[in-house]
Amino acid sequence: TGAYGTVDDIKLLLEGIRKTIDLVTTTKAFAKIGAKLTTSHFPGCEDLSFGSDSYWECYARHIGLPFWDSIGTCRMGAGYEDPRAVVDSRLRVLGTAGLRVIDSSIMPEITTTSTLSPTLMIAEKGAQMILDYWNYHH
Repeated sequence: TGAYGTVDDIKLLLEGIRKTIDLVTTTKAFAKIGAKLTTSHFPGCEDLSFGSDSYWECYARHIGLPFWDSIGTCRMGAGYEDPRAVVDSRLRVLGTAGLRVIDSSIMPEITTTSTLSPTLMIAEKGAQMILDYWNYHH
């Protein structure tokens, strides 16, 4: 069973992977942002046929472990010029007034160490940005 408890867990993961592949390869939304499925073999799964159930099971067992922190879902970028950006350098959500994201999800790439310290820095800096915006000084 490895990283997952049952055969049903693997079947569910494979179903999710297949659905994600379908969305990325067939929907206009993903085509609009230029999303493509990489065909590079994942390290540790090179000996398996790319795209087969055994390949995706290997992939899931390697990448699906809980040591990765969730980051990049609200990627910070150079404003509207960056098609993958959700927030600008002031942590403001693009196209939305009065909303900021101040957590690890703004990090464009995962750090090679724990995300705790960078997340604390993001929180401190974001809090200061809000205080500055409201011209609040103690």
